Amino acid sequence: MKENRDNNSIAIDFLMYSYFGITSACESEEMIFACIKRAYLDACRTITFPNCDIFSKNDSKGYFFMTEVARVIYKKINEITGDYDEWHRSVCESIIAEGQSDRMNTFYGESIQLTYGHAQKWVNMTMKYLYLLEILLGKGYVGCNWEKLHVPIDSYVMEAFDRESKKKSKDILEVSAWSNIESEDRYKEYQEKIREIAKGETPVNWEGPAWISVAEIRSKKEAQKKSNRLAELKKKRGLAE
Repeated sequence: MKENRDNNSIAIDFLMYSYFGITSACESEEMIFACIKRAYLDACRTITFPNCDIFSKNDSKGYFFMTEVARVIYKKINEITGDYDEWHRSVCESIIAEGQSDRMNTFYGESIQLTYGHAQKWVNMTMKYLYLLEILLGKGYVGCNWEKLHVPIDSYVMEAFDRESKKKSKDILEVSAWSNIESEDRYKEYQEKIREIAKGETPVNWEGPAWISVAEIRSKKEAQKKSNRLAELKKKRGLAE
C-alpha cells in the first residue's frame, strides 16, 4: 500500500526536484551538495573556461571544475565557525585558489580565473538555498546563524541597492558588474551598507522582495519590447490587430 502523503509535501517535493534534483527525503549531504551545485549555475555564467580539444560537443566544460570545487565548499560548510564573516572570506579564497590549482591547470591546460565576485555569488547562493530549505522543510542541514548571511550580489541586488541608498553600488564596489568584484574590502563595505538598508532585518529577507521587485520591472520591460516587436512584424505582414 502506498504511503499517504499530504498535498503540501507532494507539492514541496515536486518543486524541490524540479529546481534542485532532490526531495525532502534526501540526507543532509545530498541536500548540501544539491544547493552547492544549483548555486554554481547562478555563478558560472560569467566564468570563462579554456577552449581545448579534450571536450566533445556534449561535454560541459565547467563540470570538472564544479565537481572539484563543490567538495571544497562542502568541507568548508561542515567547518562553519562562530565568526561567519571570517568563514565566508576563507571559503571565497579557497574557491579562487582551486581555480588556479595544479589540477585545473592539468585538466584544462590553464587555470580558471575567478574573481571575488564569482566566489561570493557561489557561496552566498549556496547558503541562501540552505536557509530557504530549512524554512521550507522545518529542519536544518548546517549549524549557522542565518542572521549573519551575506546577500548574493548580482545585477538585481545592485539595482535594488541603488534605489534605496544615497551612495551607489559602483562607487562602493569600484566596478559596474558584480562578476568583476576583486576587492574583499570593497565587498565587505557593500555588505555593511546592505545591512544598513535592511534596518535590522535579516539581510537575505530584505534581498528577497527587493530582488523580486527588480525582476518584475525587468520582466515587464522585456514583455513590452516583445509586444512592440510583434506589432511591427504583424504590420509588415499586413495583419490587422
